[in-house]
Order: sequence, then structure tokens, then C-alpha cells
Amino acid sequence: MYCRALLVCLAVALFPGLVCLAQPQAPAARPPAASTPAATSRTEPTSTPEQPASPPSAEDAKKLTESATSAADKVEDAVSSSHKWGGQAAPYQKIIDSITAPDAQSQTPLDDLKSIDKAVTAIKQVDLITALNNASQAISSAETARKSACDALPKDSTGLPEVSNAQTRCTAAERHATEESTAIGDAQKNLQAALKGIPPYVVVQVQALTTKLDTKLKPEATAPDLINKLPLAMPVLRQALEDRDAYQDTWKHIASILAKLKFTSSSDGSTTDDGDASKSVQDALDVLKTAEDGSLKNFNGWFKTLGDYAKTSARSLDVTISDVETDPAKNSAAALGAVRDQSDGISGLQSVVDTWPFLASHLVDRQPPDFDLKATKLQFEDLQKAVNSLRGAVSRLHDALAGDFKNFETDQVSLYYFTDMVV
Repeated sequence: MYCRALLVCLAVALFPGLVCLAQPQAPAARPPAASTPAATSRTEPTSTPEQPASPPSAEDAKKLTESATSAADKVEDAVSSSHKWGGQAAPYQKIIDSITAPDAQSQTPLDDLKSIDKAVTAIKQVDLITALNNASQAISSAETARKSACDALPKDSTGLPEVSNAQTRCTAAERHATEESTAIGDAQKNLQAALKGIPPYVVVQVQALTTKLDTKLKPEATAPDLINKLPLAMPVLRQALEDRDAYQDTWKHIASILAKLKFTSSSDGSTTDDGDASKSVQDALDVLKTAEDGSLKNFNGWFKTLGDYAKTSARSLDVTISDVETDPAKNSAAALGAVRDQSDGISGLQSVVDTWPFLASHLVDRQPPDFDLKATKLQFEDLQKAVNSLRGAVSRLHDALAGDFKNFETDQVSLYYFTDMVV
């Protein structure tokens, strides 16, 4: 078959006019065998081994070294600058903590509050909070730049002393930055905690003054209760009247500063301004004023009660005088008891009379609106007269007990001496 086809093609080649009537048929192609998983072969990609980086040229190494050294120096400069502000924060924090600590022993509460005001004012004047924030940010920024520059240094410093020296300085700068960042963070945290402790401290002091002022005396209190409690309550009320305005003004100044002191670099973004804490201070001051007002409006009635008591007691003593004169033996013991009791009462009444002028110097008519200062002063003057009348009655009764010298009789008494007595 193949020979025949060859002859035909040869004839066509020799005689172009002829047409090749027969074409050889190619053998039928065999279908490809079905592939099976076992027969399938996969070519795994091969990784090209990483070629070691070529060492930098001397010129490149010099530039990298200079960049890393400069970055490390900037970190050291930032660390050095921050020392000043971290050192200033500690004294202010200690001043505040020494006053606001629960077991602190210091001056009077108002003087302590003024000391806090001075410390807070000084913090504002030197702009300490901003300085601490800036110092923290400066170290962080310089440390970021240092890390980038130092990481670019060749890892192998063999034969490159300048690179080795730069690596040492980078390591030292990193350690110093970490230490100083921690110190600045602690200084910020401690100072912020001290500042946030001021409002609760003020609340405690104002509440303590309010508690001392609460004598539990009602408008209808009896004279004995008033004599026992008013001599102690009136100086406290005077102190409260003197201190409340000072508390209010001093706290207002402190609060205005605290509202502006912000630790912008703190991790939680919090500030020293606490609206709830500031409100609690104002609420405590309002409660103190309410307690003051409640006492002031009662003085008119209290003075009348004490005046009536003094007048009644004076009349009772005058009656006792006639009883003593009528029958001294029978009535002298009761009269002596009355003199003793009324002497104690006069002492308490006199304390009220002596304290009122100092208290009245802080009072204003119609403040609070239901406080009538003029009427209270008139009632006080009536009390003074009643106390003087009671004192006179006690003196008269005392004289009656001593007896009237005009009725005394003189007599002679013989004295006998016994010389034979043996001692």
C-alpha cells in the first residue's frame, strides 16, 4: 500500500498534469488513555534560595551610622528635657496628697484648701500639664525615628567599628527612652490622681462642718435645751458663716483650673475635670447654706424662749426670798439649791449673750428671706435685760440666805482655860 502511494506521488512529481487520485490515509489516532490519579504527576514549585545581602558600601555604612547616631542623640535630648518636668510634678502631687489623704494631719480645713489652691495655681502658671504631655510625645516621636534609623544599620558589624558604636548608642537610647517614658507616665498618673482627689476632699470638709452645725434644735426647743446647746452651736455657726463664702470662692477658683488641666497623652484620654465631682462640691455647699439659714431664722423665737425663762426664774427666786425670810430653817436648803441651779443657767445664758454680737456681725437682714434681723436684735436686747434681772434675783436670794446684819445681836461669851490637861 505504501509502495503504491509512493509511485503515484512520484508520477505526479514527474508529470504535473496528472492528478493524484489517491491519498494515503494516516492511521487512525488512538484515543488518549484516561488519566488516573495514580498516573497523574505534579511538578512541585522549587524555591530559589535567598541570596545573602551584600554588605553596604563604606559610603552607605557611613550614612546609615550617622543617621542612627543622630536619631539616638535626639532621643537622649528628649529624655534629658523631660527630667525637669517629671521632677516638678512630684512635689505638687505630694503637697496635695499630704492634705487630702484620709489620715492627714495638717492645718484647719480652710487653710488646707487655700494651700491646695496655691499648688493648683502654680501648676497652671508653669503650664506643667502641657509640659508633661509634650515631654511624653517628644520621647515617643524621637523613639519612633530612632527605631527606624537603627533598624537600618547592618546586622553584622564585623570590621565596622563605627556601626558597632552606633548600635550600642541605639540600645542605650532605647533603654533610656523606655525608662523615662515610664517615669513621665507615672508622674502624669500620680498628679492626675492627686488632682482628682481634691473635690471629694472638699465635700468631706464641708459635710463635716454641716454636721457640727446640726444641733438638732427645733424652733420649739425648750430653754434648758437651748442653754445646753446654743453656747456650743453659735461659735460653729459663726465659723460656718465666715468659712462658707471662703470655701465657695476658693473652690470656684480651683474648679476653674481643674477644668482646663487635661492630660492629653493619658492612655484613656481622660481629663482632670469631673463634672459629677464638681457638682457634689456645690451640692455640699448648698446643704451647708440651708443648715445655716435654718438656724438663723429660729433665733428670734429662741431668744424669746430664753428671755421668758429668765423672767420666770427671776420671779420665782423673788418668791423664795420671802419664804426664806419667813422661815429660814425650813426654806434655806431649797433656796440654796435654787441659787445653785440658777447660777448654772445664768452662765449658759451669758454665753449666748456674749456670742451673739460676733455672730450678728456676719448677718444681713432678709438673708435668708424669712430672717428678720431687726426683730431678732430687739428680742436679743429683751433677753439681755431678763438675764440681768435673773442675776439680780440670785444676788438678793443669796443675801437673804446670809441674813440681815441689822438683826444680828452681840453678846459676850466667857472663855475658860484648863491648865491641868495633859496632851
